[in-house]
Amino acid sequence: MKVIFLDFDGVINDYFSMDTINNKCIEVLKRIIHETNAKVVVTSSHKYKYQNNNNLEGFQNSRYINKLKEKNIDIFDCTPLVNQNREQEIAEYLRMHPEIEQYVILDDDYILEPFKEHEIFLDLQAGLKEKHIIP
Repeated sequence: MKVIFLDFDGVINDYFSMDTINNKCIEVLKRIIHETNAKVVVTSSHKYKYQNNNNLEGFQNSRYINKLKEKNIDIFDCTPLVNQNREQEIAEYLRMHPEIEQYVILDDDYILEPFKEHEIFLDLQAGLKEKHIIP
């Protein structure tokens, strides 16, 4: 299985479209999903206020999830709650899902080792762009 660990702010939006989504960023994300057949796993800190018992149940009504659904982007899962620490949450998710063969982390915060080689670091001002697609 392939996974895209997805942050929201600075990835599916930019500085000028905070609290919503940027359609250009969404189109790039859709292209990545289509070309890789990857599943989307949410890592965004926005999940903390919605997440119940390490699942998406309470998260289904968040504004970002609803906007992504409107754009035909399915959220497969979210990382578990581990001290509100993204690296620990990704590590735990990978431990719980040994079937993951490849993954990428889309984030506007630097991710620490050992995940740095899997991160595509994005500029909060710009969000996800065509230039981030690796051929």
